[in-house]
Amino acid sequence: MFPLTIIDESSPERDAFKPNGRCVSQWTGPAGTVRALYSGEEWNWIVFEGVATFRFRRGGRPVEALLAKGIDRRAATDFYHQHILPLVLQDSGLEVLHASAILHDGRVLGFCGEKGCGKSTIAYALGRRGCRQYADDALVIDADAGRIEAVALPFSPRMRRASAQFFGQDTDEDWHARRHSGRHPIGALFVLDEPRHTYSEPEVDRLSDLAALQGVLSHARQFDATAPSSHRRHLQNFLDIALALPVFSVRYSRGFDRLDRLMSAVIRAADGAKPTALSQAS
Repeated sequence: MFPLTIIDESSPERDAFKPNGRCVSQWTGPAGTVRALYSGEEWNWIVFEGVATFRFRRGGRPVEALLAKGIDRRAATDFYHQHILPLVLQDSGLEVLHASAILHDGRVLGFCGEKGCGKSTIAYALGRRGCRQYADDALVIDADAGRIEAVALPFSPRMRRASAQFFGQDTDEDWHARRHSGRHPIGALFVLDEPRHTYSEPEVDRLSDLAALQGVLSHARQFDATAPSSHRRHLQNFLDIALALPVFSVRYSRGFDRLDRLMSAVIRAADGAKPTALSQAS
């Protein structure tokens, strides 16, 4: 799916890697590097200073990259799968949540939330409990197939140091990308609140349709929010998602000693609620 072609430094194509078009998003990275998205007539561009400049045509093919000095191909490919491919797919008609996910009884369960709220830790913990870890950081969704489906992508698990140490993993370990193929129905989505420091039992509550739409939209990625047709499609897709899927809010207390209770509460909620067919939802 949309393989990456790396342009060699000796290629004449190198001179063509000059982003142009309308800048639809720009922000500054933690080290002061610039990251920007451009929408052009022929190519779309994604620039990550110090890593690579990527370009892709409408429809996603081909995707090409010119690497920054010192970046090797393996690192660039991993970066592409983690950060660039989800945006390419979103621009091609799919949707992307900033989320981790597992596969449970043939259905995908997604966990979205702000950075540091525990998405990766929960997914990894459930993966050790008998589920299969399905995504980390980006969950790709197809809402135009008559039902809501997750689209599997390669990913590398990533956790905060404290979580990795708790599970006996090395954060500097060279984890190979986990590869899944095909599509799977999504069973439920969970919107994680900022963990509490005071002790309390986990609370997993199903959201109303409006709250579900607001919850998932706040964690959605979008390549170009300035294009009216793209934005309309984006909103309609997430309206379908919110109406068709059980969406839960999750409030819980910090502490690895409380992780088992949280996982049990999440699985109980998912097992007790079934998605609605898109035809019924609309």
